[in-house]
Amino acid sequence: MTDTKLPDQYHEKLFLTSGEAHPDLAKRIAESMGVGLGRVMLRTHPNTEQYVRYEESVRGQHVMIVQPHARTGSMSVNGSLHQHLEMIYAAKLASAKEITAVAPNLAGARQDRQAKGRESVSAALNLRMLKLAGATRIVTVDLHSPQTLPVFDGPTDHLTAQPLLRETLRKLIVGDPDNYVVISPDIGHSKTSARHAQALGLDVVHMNKTRDPQDPTKIIRQEKVLEVADRTCLISYKYLIDRRTLKSFYGWIRKPPMCGGGNNSFGSRFM
Repeated sequence: MTDTKLPDQYHEKLFLTSGEAHPDLAKRIAESMGVGLGRVMLRTHPNTEQYVRYEESVRGQHVMIVQPHARTGSMSVNGSLHQHLEMIYAAKLASAKEITAVAPNLAGARQDRQAKGRESVSAALNLRMLKLAGATRIVTVDLHSPQTLPVFDGPTDHLTAQPLLRETLRKLIVGDPDNYVVISPDIGHSKTSARHAQALGLDVVHMNKTRDPQDPTKIIRQEKVLEVADRTCLISYKYLIDRRTLKSFYGWIRKPPMCGGGNNSFGSRFM
């Protein structure tokens, strides 16, 4: 992580803390900024209700709360989101001057529109809840649709990890670049995949997919893509609902004449 030490005059104005979803991330951010993590009591009651209390004063401070909305350990995505809301609201009630919600992956980001009638738009709902709880700014990373952010009705910082990802991939590309290909699994990832391919100097293959209307995690593919035969495939995919999504994709593309034929192990020809 890049070293970005905070000037000493800002130390007393910043209160950086973390929820339970990914405390190690908050620790690394604190170390990079040269500040300590603020103390907050987080507790889950036997009936699963959550309790939050700041153990030191945050009056007049800029409170920055790091909480990816992710399933980790015993915490669900909805649980991590709700804990984030509780922490934001507690800081607001404790007279924090500013509250920045740092959510590297925002809950419901994929559900950013109504694909069918009578559906909920979770991305818009969750942004409004963060605002209502008391967040004055949101920091997030590589949203599925950045156009959703104005729903928050406040300042936002939409960061990207794509350059770091490409630098890592570049180190893994050994030998003839023609032996590698970037795959866009659907039209929604076509622009991102094209940017990866251009930056890495590789070909890109765009695929079509449909989802089973009864099981949205099940991908239905019909066409064959001959251009990827015996090549190492770099799959550009932002969100995996669970392993079934990736396994269904892999199970389709590894069939001859797809990537590397049908006899390669899962880790040998995919990135």
